[in-house]
Amino acid sequence: MPAECRVIDYSDQYPLRATVLGQAASPKPGDDAPDTLHVGVYIDGQLVSIASVYHEPPPDSTDAGAWRLRGMATLPDAQGKGYGRLALSRCIDHVRASAGTRIWCNARAGAVDFYRALGFSVRADAQDVPGHGLRYYCERPV
Repeated sequence: MPAECRVIDYSDQYPLRATVLGQAASPKPGDDAPDTLHVGVYIDGQLVSIASVYHEPPPDSTDAGAWRLRGMATLPDAQGKGYGRLALSRCIDHVRASAGTRIWCNARAGAVDFYRALGFSVRADAQDVPGHGLRYYCERPV
């Protein structure tokens, strides 16, 4: 069965977020904002990948065209099969349709190559994000 990428409720992503990212199953600021998009990729009815985009500029910026990618996660046994790429593509389409100009995120070290392969530029210096560890700022135009 082919992968199905669809809009999901923000609460639908909590179990996968907790499993893959180790994050508590709780709302993030902006989860319920009207322009926020949460997507999930399903295989045979199982949620295997998630991603969310929020209309939020990066730190130290007021860029109204910037959107934040957050909570991107794919189950370990589903990684490397294009499901994360599919979820991210849907998010990028949403940002474009919303007149956004760029998408950014704070990536875990293990995800930096994924973002590079999809056209993101990556800052060389990692930031220690309290409660989350080292993160690399990544961004790309849409």
